[in-house]
Amino acid sequence: MISTQLTRTMFLYFRTPRNILYSNRALTAFLRGLPEPMQMGLDGEDPTSRTTSLFVFGKEHVTWEDGFVARFWSHETPSDIAKQMSDTLSEFEAWAIHDCQHDFVENPPGGQLSRFFGKIAEPNSAKSIALSQIFILGQEYDRKFDNTVDQIRASMKPGQLCLPVFHFRDGRIIFLNSEEPGNITAHRCKNHLKRLKRWGIVDSGGRAFSAAGEDDLVWQDIPPEIIGRYDFGFGGPEDIEFDEDEPDEG
Repeated sequence: MISTQLTRTMFLYFRTPRNILYSNRALTAFLRGLPEPMQMGLDGEDPTSRTTSLFVFGKEHVTWEDGFVARFWSHETPSDIAKQMSDTLSEFEAWAIHDCQHDFVENPPGGQLSRFFGKIAEPNSAKSIALSQIFILGQEYDRKFDNTVDQIRASMKPGQLCLPVFHFRDGRIIFLNSEEPGNITAHRCKNHLKRLKRWGIVDSGGRAFSAAGEDDLVWQDIPPEIIGRYDFGFGGPEDIEFDEDEPDEG
């Protein structure tokens, strides 16, 4: 059984029921529903050093049309975190929480994460997994987007498992079972990445890469003091303010 005492990097994927611009209730639930360990960092550390971060594309902080990715650190298991965040998660159409290893939970259950992890590891295995995450954002009205996804997968080394594990209306998250640095992975499929609007890779070592090279700016911190106010890259430079009592716009 996996110990809950280990501090692990966790990733959360969320898909909103409609365009993120009109999902105030879901976004407010996320920003105000973060469990305490996710907001305050770790014991004995500067509480701002390991705050929750959102994955963003470019200095404009662009995310997907109907979802986003968050990163945080926790002693809890994904299942325990999902229980703590049950009210928040109920506002989303689909979600997943994982630790880049064997421990994950997703909704709807039995989805593409289950398929990926089921192919590379036995449940509760002690053997570590080398996992790179490829985040891609497609061009608007790109009818060949699915073909580009297939070509990215086909660019990897023979025998390396590479599967889409989470879908957005305008993008995908792809898992790659590989220890190679993210810049090498990007080089393998560079011609296909050029067809995308944006892309980013977080490799098995935790390093992030984008078209700009090694790029730590893909992670945008959400300090505890601004929970409830954040610009998701759609409304200009000013913050978007969410009111949890305000109904979703149709």
